[in-house]
Amino acid sequence: MPSHSNALSEGRSLFDEIEEQKDRAVARGRRIAAARRAKGWVQEDLAQRTGLRVSTISRIERGVILKPQPRTLKILAEVLGIKLT
Repeated sequence: MPSHSNALSEGRSLFDEIEEQKDRAVARGRRIAAARRAKGWVQEDLAQRTGLRVSTISRIERGVILKPQPRTLKILAEVLGIKLT
C-alpha cells in the first residue's frame, strides 16, 4: 500500500486513500459474512470456533475494522475455508 505522501504525490487525496481502505474492508466483511452464512452459522457460532469475540466478528463483517490483525484474518480464513488478504 502506498504511503500517504506517495498517494498525495500521485494526485490522490488522503480522503481517496481512506475511502479505498473502507471499500476493501466492507468487501472483505461481506465475504466473511457470506462464508459464515453458507455454513449455516450465526456470529456466535463463528466466535466459538475461532475464539474471537462476537463484537470483533461483527465489526469486521461490517467493515468497521479497516485493517484487522493478520492473525485474526488467518484464523477466520482457516475456520471458514476461504482465502483472505
